[in-house]
Amino acid sequence: TVDNQIDPAIELEVVVEAGEPVDLVIVEVNPAVLATYGVTREQLVGESLVGLVGDNLLSEPYRSCIDAAVTGDSLALDGLAFKVPGSDELHLFDVRAYRTGDRLAVTWRDVTDRQREQDALARSERLFRSTVMDAAIGMAVADPDGTMRIVNAALCRLLERDETWFVGRSLLEVIHPDDRERVLTERARLMDVGHDG
Repeated sequence: TVDNQIDPAIELEVVVEAGEPVDLVIVEVNPAVLATYGVTREQLVGESLVGLVGDNLLSEPYRSCIDAAVTGDSLALDGLAFKVPGSDELHLFDVRAYRTGDRLAVTWRDVTDRQREQDALARSERLFRSTVMDAAIGMAVADPDGTMRIVNAALCRLLERDETWFVGRSLLEVIHPDDRERVLTERARLMDVGHDG
């Protein structure tokens, strides 16, 4: 039942007129819906979904919900954009629906913050990569063990090698022998600092 769901969840019945589905009516809500949206059970149970959201059942995700209710197939829709009640801001939701007897159970999770974090991380990674790749000086990005993973064109030109020669090799292979001990000592110091917090 929807009461067992941690995320907001509702049960819907399909309203059929002249053999065609025309609406979805809320027949059950879980406590997470009430807490998330600040409403009472009485305000929602018996309400038309179309009346609440002011949309029609031919649009998504309502059409897919009706199809799931009719066919019994489960439904997974990710990243659906909806306005949150009381706000003009769009939020992103992952929606899951499955048939339970003659009803359709629908649960959803607001993934807006997660998506923003993923977008920010992707922007940061692109910025870092472009900074390294476009640098005028030779640069390499290596794993903690010193294995090179990324090298820029400036390093390739400086050492007259192509990128494939570098990737997977140890940094020590491109460091002058007189500098290796100092580089290893500095790397060990940095690794210790990283482990201290």
